[in-house]
Amino acid sequence: MKKIITVLVIALAISFTLSAADPGIYLKSGENMTPIKVTRLGNSKSSGSAGGFGVSKAEHKIKGVTSGLKYTADDSFIFVFSPKTDKKIKLPSPFSELSTTENFVLYKLEVTKKERKVATNVEIMGFKAKEQGGAVLPFTQLDDDTYEVKLENLEAGEYAFFYTSLSDGGKKAAALFNADPVSWDESWCFTVE
Repeated sequence: MKKIITVLVIALAISFTLSAADPGIYLKSGENMTPIKVTRLGNSKSSGSAGGFGVSKAEHKIKGVTSGLKYTADDSFIFVFSPKTDKKIKLPSPFSELSTTENFVLYKLEVTKKERKVATNVEIMGFKAKEQGGAVLPFTQLDDDTYEVKLENLEAGEYAFFYTSLSDGGKKAAALFNADPVSWDESWCFTVE
């Protein structure tokens, strides 16, 4: 009986911790919840044509070669959005009540000597030549404003969650018309060993 009560108390404490959390992304490791530090994107750029060929590339760079936040197979990510209100003025942000789980995608980052970077969309003359990541996340809803993401089978390396203002259909249109799907100048990075 004591074990059942202990388990219920722990489950209630975890539930309260999740619902009481500020909006953002958290790494859940065992009973610990660590907020993921926001990383500003630097030197984001898009390039245009090269000679007579239409070449386009959207590239985002992040300072440093590692995030320092390690994700293991037993961990998960908790996404907390702002609760719904009746306010008339609603400003968009990654965790506002206007955002949904569809607004987040996962990219694997390329690591160089000084930074991490990702090309979110590359096309040559209308044909896609290279695209890294952009994985749709497997969200599980925990309550009205809280979701869990459990990532499995990730290769070792650096990863980042990016925010896009596009829905699934908008992401497909962005790919078709060679538009960069990333619409926020911040990311949430982590490392897989």
